[in-house]
Amino acid sequence: MDLDEDKPRLGKHQLGSVPGYVATFKDKKWFYLTADQLRGIIGTGENADRLKKELAEEGLLARTPNGRYVVQRPIFSGAKGNKGWPQVHALRTRLLKHDD
Repeated sequence: MDLDEDKPRLGKHQLGSVPGYVATFKDKKWFYLTADQLRGIIGTGENADRLKKELAEEGLLARTPNGRYVVQRPIFSGAKGNKGWPQVHALRTRLLKHDD
């Protein structure tokens, strides 16, 4: 779902009901996945943790200042404050195609 075109309304769309979300955030294109979606792609455990760490070190996976790989990003419209900002894994779209 392209969030640059239109954000779904909070309460009318279930997070993770589409294969992923694409959006521009701070002038960069990002691909958002829920924790369950990312887990379904890369699995869990030591190898998945190592992959997330490597992606974050290369600037391809967003990380919070305290090192978490789940960040809050604007997904929904019609919400007050940060209620429309669920926690997702934010990956740079250049992982999917050559896009800077």
